[in-house]
Amino acid sequence: FQHAFLNYVDLFNLERRDATELIDSIVVDDWGPFERAEALGKGVIMVSAHLGNFDTVVQKLARRGVRAMVPVELIQPPELLDAVRRSRSVLGIAMEPLGPDTFSRLARHLRTGGTVVILCDRDIQGTGYPATMFGRPVRLPHAAVLLSLRTGAPIVGAFGLRHPDNSISARLIEGWIPGSAANTGMRQALGAGMEMLARMIEREIRRDPGQWVVQQPIFTLPVPKRLHRVPQAWARIPRWVLRRGAGV
Repeated sequence: FQHAFLNYVDLFNLERRDATELIDSIVVDDWGPFERAEALGKGVIMVSAHLGNFDTVVQKLARRGVRAMVPVELIQPPELLDAVRRSRSVLGIAMEPLGPDTFSRLARHLRTGGTVVILCDRDIQGTGYPATMFGRPVRLPHAAVLLSLRTGAPIVGAFGLRHPDNSISARLIEGWIPGSAANTGMRQALGAGMEMLARMIEREIRRDPGQWVVQQPIFTLPVPKRLHRVPQAWARIPRWVLRRGAGV
């Protein structure tokens, strides 16, 4: 919760006149992965997680003049959504509210050479692809992999961490493109791409699990076929809890 609180402080400080000083102080280890992906001319899909200070790290793109678009969750109340969108877009990042046309808008942005940034560790819409992380079943958003398969845009990992002195650094993971759906079929190509994505996110979280600030349950508990065959402690759990899944 400490890291989550600090992230919100930095987010709403983006509207300060000296906000660019904070962004410029963020050290990116190497811009090479992004530059090589951008040179392909198909746009860039940057994937990340709720790890470290993701809201300020993404602002580095705006400071480089990159046309970046970020899909944003429709949080309530609307006044809070407006405040968050205003802070995140103050330096030029385009915020795209999640809706029925979001995927097509992101695809068009990529085809014009733009960059799309997607957080891939929480299934906001409840339509995620089944995967495993840390040995547990989970559903992850598959928009990034599907966009790559549809547009040919490479996927670049981007992850930030906050340090004890409150400084922030970021590192980029070399770009990759999921296998061709024409050769393996869309379902198999999507599955292979999601496996690569899950392993990337898992590796980055392991660097400092305490900075993973997802505050909603994402792991699911398999529903046993017959409750009387599971351990006695489980037998006391209401069936509706098992059906919905439990977070850790």
